[in-house]
Amino acid sequence: MIDSNNDLVEFEDQCPSCFKFCKTNMKPTEIPYFKSVIIMCTVCDFCGFKSCEVKSGSGISDKGIRYVLKITEPSDMSRDLLKSEDASFEIPELDFFVNSGTLGGKFTTIEGIIKNACEQLENWCLSSFKNDLESQDKANIMEDLIQKLIMIQNGKMFDVHIILDDPSGNSYIQNSYSPDNDPNMKIEFYERDYYQNDLLGLNDIKTENY
Repeated sequence: MIDSNNDLVEFEDQCPSCFKFCKTNMKPTEIPYFKSVIIMCTVCDFCGFKSCEVKSGSGISDKGIRYVLKITEPSDMSRDLLKSEDASFEIPELDFFVNSGTLGGKFTTIEGIIKNACEQLENWCLSSFKNDLESQDKANIMEDLIQKLIMIQNGKMFDVHIILDDPSGNSYIQNSYSPDNDPNMKIEFYERDYYQNDLLGLNDIKTENY
């Protein structure tokens, strides 16, 4: 079903949790000063599974993109953030690094992506170490990391850097000073290496005789 008023598309897909058919809504959205994305949300009425993913509406860019944002005030947590499934997320001051694919594609805020990272750490890491006495030190390290992430999320820790690196070029951090340059954010466009092209499947594309 297509809603002609707002380009909302609704279709049935198989639930990845219970494998029954459920509804998925898909809607193209334009991000100011960036590009269009496709937001896909799935809700299963049978098992309660919910997911919301973001896909690029324009394919892989010619170059990768890397954002480095210095957190200087609580309002930075409200900046919009688009993370494609190909992007990595890093806070170097905490030795915190999230590989591409770990958090999936998301359109959220700086606060939202940190909250999501905390939830994954709590649900996976701490539960893994809970009943393992030999891993208690690791659990304590993870707990300390989570507390620091929460402090950043709540606007109580500054002078740390958020690094969003996307070889596909389809991620974005909002410039709060647009259309002027953001004094606290650096944006770098770069040529992908062979390994990054391989991860994106670009090395398998044949262009000869076409």
